[in-house]
Amino acid sequence: MRIRFRAGNLSEDAEKAFQLIRQDGTASAGEVRRFLGVGGAQRPDPADVALGDLQRELLIDRGPSSVPKNGIPYLSKEGFPYRVFEKAHPELVKAAKKLKIDDAIQIILEATKTFPPKKTESMFKLCFTTAERRDIASEI
Repeated sequence: MRIRFRAGNLSEDAEKAFQLIRQDGTASAGEVRRFLGVGGAQRPDPADVALGDLQRELLIDRGPSSVPKNGIPYLSKEGFPYRVFEKAHPELVKAAKKLKIDDAIQIILEATKTFPPKKTESMFKLCFTTAERRDIASEI
């Protein structure tokens, strides 16, 4: 649902950060800062903004670099790396392509039925059209 509204106009820093993450497979925020040359800048710095933009567009996510079968995922000193979403979660992308928008909305409504309508609307505002938000508000 979210990719229906991708703006397609990422900032230059976001494009560079995405290129780094695609080429390396993963990158920490520190690696992105060094790559963009913004180390030591006041936060939020251009790397923070670029990574936020990429996450909002569902181009990247953060996750453990390795998940053991037993125990908990290892968290390195650098923190969880950023990864290309479609490479990190191919099963989700495949399943999402098969899901109809109306069915996805119903799944979200069921999962959020205990939330106040305004909260559901604000949480998913980047996923729904204005008409869909109106319909959701009337269904809850």
